[in-house]
Amino acid sequence: MLTLAHTVGEGAYWLGPLIFFGIIILFWALAARRWRKHGWAHHGHWKSAGMRILEERYAKGEIERSEFFDRKKDLQPPPER
Repeated sequence: MLTLAHTVGEGAYWLGPLIFFGIIILFWALAARRWRKHGWAHHGHWKSAGMRILEERYAKGEIERSEFFDRKKDLQPPPER
């Protein structure tokens, strides 16, 4: 009985690193999923060139409010299901 437990313990040396790397992979998979769902624009870090130009034109008074919101809706990515 003691020999059997000792043999299993020696053969399971790979279990610790496997669990560790599994946790790392799970962390990155969840982070990637969140990034794909919300993107950088959700956090305010990134805007497309088109959106920046649109905001500048609206700020300068080159386009009306209704046109701004219509074009903004066109530039936004479609919601994920």
